[in-house]
Amino acid sequence: MAWHDRLAARPQPIRVAIVGAGRVGRGLAHQVRITPGLRLVVLADMLRDRAQECAESLNMPYRLVDTPEAQALAIRCGQVAVSEDGEMAAGSGLADVLIETTGAAFAGARHGASALDSGAHVAMVNLAADLAFGPWLLERARRAGRVYTCACANRAATAMDLAHDLDLRGVPVLAAGFSVAHLEPFTAPQDGLSAVEVAEADGTAVAAELAVLANAIGGTVGLPEWPATPPQDEAALAAQLSSAHSGRLLVGRIGGTGGHAFALPGAEAGGATPITRPCHTGPQDALDCVAAAALDGIARLAPWAGHQATVIAHAKRDLQAGERIDGPGGWATYGVAEPASRNVPYALDEGLPMMLSDGLTLRRPLARGTRLRLADCLYSEKDPRFALWRKAQQEARKCMGGRIPPVVAAE
Repeated sequence: MAWHDRLAARPQPIRVAIVGAGRVGRGLAHQVRITPGLRLVVLADMLRDRAQECAESLNMPYRLVDTPEAQALAIRCGQVAVSEDGEMAAGSGLADVLIETTGAAFAGARHGASALDSGAHVAMVNLAADLAFGPWLLERARRAGRVYTCACANRAATAMDLAHDLDLRGVPVLAAGFSVAHLEPFTAPQDGLSAVEVAEADGTAVAAELAVLANAIGGTVGLPEWPATPPQDEAALAAQLSSAHSGRLLVGRIGGTGGHAFALPGAEAGGATPITRPCHTGPQDALDCVAAAALDGIARLAPWAGHQATVIAHAKRDLQAGERIDGPGGWATYGVAEPASRNVPYALDEGLPMMLSDGLTLRRPLARGTRLRLADCLYSEKDPRFALWRKAQQEARKCMGGRIPPVVAAE
């Protein structure tokens, strides 16, 4: 039975909390409102006016709240509880699923943890939080008997689905990824481009989704086997990999204009044809993750293999000592996916995680294109976001390394 029919047949709707009322959060709030079997109960944003405006624009009855008691009362009265307190919203205990869309890594991790501790599943639309803290949240979900699912990387999720299709047929996977027509690493936030659009154009978003796919599928990014210039299609990729492949499952991108995901069977599959699929319909795909978590207790995509890959900051222009880094989609840096094994904790060459770079100050000048190291920046291991990140690194080593998602009991 399709998700729509199963949701519509529920005697009680799945209660959804959304933290983050920006463009993506607003779109998902609309999708929740019009989808049978779902009910938006909480909407929070650090700018409460933005959350209020979202509720008003969608014609939803709401109440402004600033205490857990007021939040619970609003929900009992059939209203959307609107606040500026993301942790209060996530940890209400009155939602079945949290959709986290803030885009802030540390805040997203805290919201996810609060939701899991209160008994809710987590659909993490926040790509930064998943990359930095996903394995930690996944383990926390396992202990709580809840689902943690990455709902942000639509291209990666589609490629993951294709790899599962090959698994089902007993066909080994040589490589997986998706097509991207063109990237310009030195794109700056000008000409009216938003931070999200800049991160897409400069390759940071692509690198992040490749890392998410690698962390789910147990693949590797950034190896010499992958062509330096992305081939234009899967056939060209297969030809170039045939003589250089080491036996590891590779994750990367190809060129072309199709906007599709692919999974490439290994040579031992007897020349099987690569399988492809259009990537996604946008953030609305997150509702697939909500339904899968709440109805079946499964995650569509999660870092089951731990930290196989990460995204490291590179200088977008010549940078000076004392400059502050402005994070993904900014003026200073772009992100490149690389194997997590290159980044030994506390080593001198340990790279600066792109998703934790916002606000850090440089110790020394760096030329355009230079890979940034943690040692190049002023930061403190006692900073809460870095302290939690170190904890997440330790947790990642305990994660399972397979490709088949664990299942928890559905409600």
